Amino acid sequence: MSLVALILAGLADLFDGYVARKLDLNDFEKAFGVQLDTVVDVVSFVAAPAVIGFAISGGSLWAIVCIVLFMLAGLVRLAHFNTDVGTGHGAVDSHLGLPVTYAALVLPVVLFPMLFMGPTAFQFVLGAVFLSLAVLFITPVTVPKPRGVFYVLFAVLAVLFVSLWSWNAISMKWSFV
Repeated sequence: MSLVALILAGLADLFDGYVARKLDLNDFEKAFGVQLDTVVDVVSFVAAPAVIGFAISGGSLWAIVCIVLFMLAGLVRLAHFNTDVGTGHGAVDSHLGLPVTYAALVLPVVLFPMLFMGPTAFQFVLGAVFLSLAVLFITPVTVPKPRGVFYVLFAVLAVLFVSLWSWNAISMKWSFV
């Protein structure tokens, strides 16, 4: 169910900027909102995925090291984002590097087929997924901000994977370790 909560946090984050832009905020409130959003992002998209990863890692040193690197890269990425926003250098229509919020999309989608792997393969792939996200967080690639049809696509994926993970949790058919 923690993955369901992660998906729901991702959906909330997808629309929080839209809501904030609709409000008549003064400069202090806008600056406060940026900082608050970062704190929430650290908890929701860095700490929570790391806790989930640690819980399902089976004690694999490889996976644990990759999860720690994921946490460090996520923190660096968010600090860099806040610096760009604070100086006015942030891009309007794209992100530099993969936003940490994409962990809410990637992890629930990628972990589902991993349920069918053996423990050794699972631990290796789990580490590789966290390491890949870490690298993408700090690599200076341009990632377009979601617009139009992508909101619908993300919402459809969210409904699908909330359903799959909820059914999995209720049926208790599968186990990670």
